[in-house]
Formats: sequence, C-alpha cells, structure tokens
Amino acid sequence: MKREKVNTKIEQRLLTALITSDEFLSQASAVLDTSLIDVAHFRTIAEWCIEYHAKYHCAPRKDIAAIHESWAEDHDGPEANAIEDLLGEVSGSYDDHDPLNVPYMLDHLRAFLERKGLERLQDDVDNALHSGRPEDAKQHILGYKPVELLANMGIDPLRDTDAWERAFSISAKPLLEFPGDAGVFLNHALTRDAFIGIQGPEKRGKTWWCIEFVIRALRERLKVAFFQVGDLSEHQAMIRIGTYFAQRPSRADLCGNVDVPTEIIKPQRPEGEDEEEEEGEGLQVRTKTRVFNKPLTKTACIKAGKKFMKGCGLNPNKSYFKVSIHPNTTVNVRGITSILDHWEMMEGFIPDVIVIDYADILAPEDPRMPPRDQVNDTWKSLRRLSQERHCLVLAPTQANASSYDTHTMTMRNFSEDKRKLAHVTGMIGLNQTENEKKVGVMRLNWLVLRESPFNVKRCLWVGQCLPIGRAFYCATL
Repeated sequence: MKREKVNTKIEQRLLTALITSDEFLSQASAVLDTSLIDVAHFRTIAEWCIEYHAKYHCAPRKDIAAIHESWAEDHDGPEANAIEDLLGEVSGSYDDHDPLNVPYMLDHLRAFLERKGLERLQDDVDNALHSGRPEDAKQHILGYKPVELLANMGIDPLRDTDAWERAFSISAKPLLEFPGDAGVFLNHALTRDAFIGIQGPEKRGKTWWCIEFVIRALRERLKVAFFQVGDLSEHQAMIRIGTYFAQRPSRADLCGNVDVPTEIIKPQRPEGEDEEEEEGEGLQVRTKTRVFNKPLTKTACIKAGKKFMKGCGLNPNKSYFKVSIHPNTTVNVRGITSILDHWEMMEGFIPDVIVIDYADILAPEDPRMPPRDQVNDTWKSLRRLSQERHCLVLAPTQANASSYDTHTMTMRNFSEDKRKLAHVTGMIGLNQTENEKKVGVMRLNWLVLRESPFNVKRCLWVGQCLPIGRAFYCATL
C-alpha cells in the first residue's frame, strides 16, 4: 500500500539531530529501523549517521560532508541531488553549539517509529488477508512489538551503567545559571522537566523576575517561549524587555541619578536569634551611581538587542525568543500547547524554557469545574507541560492577603488552593519589607523544593535596580 509522506519537517528535524547530537544519536541508533523511513535520501543519511556512531561513538557533524562526497563519487541522479540540497539546508547546524532538547526529540522519534511500525503492520495484515492467509495476518499482529527507546525499556539500577549516565547528565544539570550565592540558591532547581512557581503579593516585581529568567536563559543560547497572559499589554511587555536590554529607564521621570547595587551587607542579629520576624539593624547596600539624561527609545532597544545577540553568540538567522501576548483569561494551558505546536510545525521552534506570566489569570481548562478545582487543574496542566515538553516551566502566582504584613512567607501564604504547592518542583517566595524596598533589596526563599533540603527562613538577599529593568544585580546568602 503506497502512502504519501506524512511530515518531512519532522523527519528533517530528527535527521538534523542525528547529524549533530551525540546524546540523541547514541539512543536513536539502538532502535532506529531505517527501513521505516519513506524518503530515500533521508534514509541514506540516517544510515550514514548510525554507521558513523558505531565506529566513532559520536555524531558526525561536519564529517557528514566528507561521507557525502565519498558516496557521491559512485552515485548520481535524483537521490544524490536531494541529499546535496538537504545537507546544504542543515549545514549551519554542524558546528551549532546551541543546546538541543534531546528528551523532547526522543519523544518525537518514538512517535515517528511507532507510527511507521503500525503502518507497516497494517500493510502486512492487509496483504495477508487479501491473499487469503488469515493465519499469517494473525502472526503479524502477535509479533508486533511497540517501539521503546532505551530510557523506556526498563532498567536494572544494579547493572545498568548507561541509566546512571543518563540520570546524572540530564536531571542534575541546570539549564541556566546565576552567579555566586544566587547560583548556590537557585541553579540546582533550574533543570529540564522542572516546574518552578514564583509567589509574591501584588506589585512585588514578579514580571521583572520572569524577564530576568528569560534573559539568563537566552544567554545560555536556550530557546525561550514567554507567554504574557493578561498582566501586561504588548506595548508594556515590549517596553519592559527593552528596558532590560538597553539598561535605560523607560520614562523621563525615572532618569537622572540611578543607584545600582553592587554589594549587600545583611543586618546583624544577636547570636542564636532566628532570622524570622525581626528586621535587625545595619542593612546596607553599596551602590554605584549611573546618570541617565534621556529615557528609553526604539533605536536604543533595537541596538541593544543586536548587541545582546552578538555577545551571546546567538545565530541572527535563528529564532531563540518568542513572545505571545493574550488578554486576561483568554488562553489556557491547552491554548498555550496549541501555540507551541504551531511554532514547532511552522518554524521548528522547540523551547527549552517556558515562562507564563502569570498562572492565576490563565483561563480554566474546564470552566464547568468549581473554582478551586479549576485552579488545581491549571497547575496540574502546567506540571504536565514541563514533563511533556521536557522544559523548565516558570509561572508566578499571587500570595494571599496575609503576605502583605508577613516578613518571610511560608507554605501558609498560598492563594486559592494549597494543591498548587504539590504540583511544582519548587516555589520561590518574593519577600520585601518597606525598608528593604526603599533601599532596593528583596529576599528570596524556597517555600517548597523537591530533591533538596531547604530552610524556609533561609533567604537569598538580592540587590535590584528596577528603573533599568534588573530584578537581580547582586546577591548574598
């Protein structure tokens, strides 16, 4: 039975991963039956990659060109031309050191092989039945085995050293990193498949923290999807992003002398006193003064964006940052998933980090549910998004009213439904007294955190400069 090609874009992305990723190729080569690939030139290149890995234990990258040249000496015609064209299209990725979302691409490979295997089974069964061989058709059905990648085949922790290799190479590696004490406090939680909430009262700077995480991810050449779902308009979101890039106040009344924090000296407390409710004495912030004579402009934003891309080594021909703006309660997690599917299908954009500002104003997944169950369902869906996309997902949420007068938030300061704390892998609290706000200091604490010991009263003290868009400038534990 002859079928039309299903989606060569997916196959081309898988092929690019075979050519460029050691981790992807090492798992794919163990299960990939190249006869399932309909497109002849795709199949040939996949076979080259598998043979290369068997010999050298890595992906061919730019060596694929030499393999092609050797093969082309004895081949010509449509397949040879198609291979040359395809390799030309993906050649920019040979030395591309941008991180690849390997777990997500392996999910795509599994789905591709499963679909192709079922199509082959259907053909075999149909042919046997049409030929009057029902027993053969039954044997084809009984002999069918679902495709499973190495990570899904079942492991023996006592003997499977490859499983330990995967566990430590993926889960323990942060996607993005903060420096110094901030890194000690945050980095270990910022991994693939993680779901981090950011909790604070109104006007505590949650959006600025979203932008901080976005930009730090871009510095690592990660692909970032930022969903602004009602707290800011497109104009407001763009101005805040531009303020960060250009490091310039957005309004004239914010110009003049701006104090930028360089060091925080925490308050001194009597020995043995818990850092719980008392502010203590001696909070100091050392600063340097920057002078701004005029506010942010369109030209400054564009220039700063180009400088940022060049400084981080971002390919100007690739998209690393997608922003989607939605009015309040008009999009839910299903809608976000549809947008991500569209970006992947049309542009090949697969995010490593997804930021949703903010979770409480998403539309419900099922409006027929009681309100509290709607909240729980949204947070379950956000957790599923991090697992299915193998992304780091970050989503701010409002704290309850009692947090206004709370020195350091705890698990009791949740709003709406405490079950949201069960779905996150970590929840960051944003704490700030009036005095701390006056001097540009905020304290971060972990309200909940999986896989790591934490003390809810142990805070990361952060120096901020929001007039130039920085939620983080320096920090101390």
